[in-house]
Amino acid sequence: SWLAGDLLCRLIKFLQCLVTYASNYILVALSIDRFGAIVQPMSFSKRARWLLFSSWIISAIFSLPQLFLYEVIEIQGRLQCWIEFDEQWHWQLYMTLVSIFLFFVPVTIIACCYGLIIKKIWNRGSRRYTTNDVFNVSLHRESSRGVIPRAKVKIVKMTFLIVVGKYF
Repeated sequence: SWLAGDLLCRLIKFLQCLVTYASNYILVALSIDRFGAIVQPMSFSKRARWLLFSSWIISAIFSLPQLFLYEVIEIQGRLQCWIEFDEQWHWQLYMTLVSIFLFFVPVTIIACCYGLIIKKIWNRGSRRYTTNDVFNVSLHRESSRGVIPRAKVKIVKMTFLIVVGKYF
């Protein structure tokens, strides 16, 4: 039985949802920040702080329905903190929206960020340097030993494992 009352029912369900969303959207913020670090490596702004703040705000917004949907109701003679919908399609809509915003949106953003990171790193390594380039000799030596291609393959594998490992 739920003995904590309606207010705590709604608050606890909100906080449970908030932490779940925040977990995913902080990973999104990390991937966006990593992408920014690759694209603009010398840009030391307040990007990370802003991204984390945004993650928590977005998570709170997506968790707000919990405050209105959950309530203490009697089920089989006992009080329960429960969500109840009048129609089956309401439940299906609710679960679809939760799935989209909790899984599909974050995994899409993370996959895009890491895909763009891989593309950026791959393109940087294949850039042609002029004979006046200071790093030309050392790059030529490294690439002739196969160091750059091995590094690229390692980055692609690690990125794939990060994205896939999070959700599967």
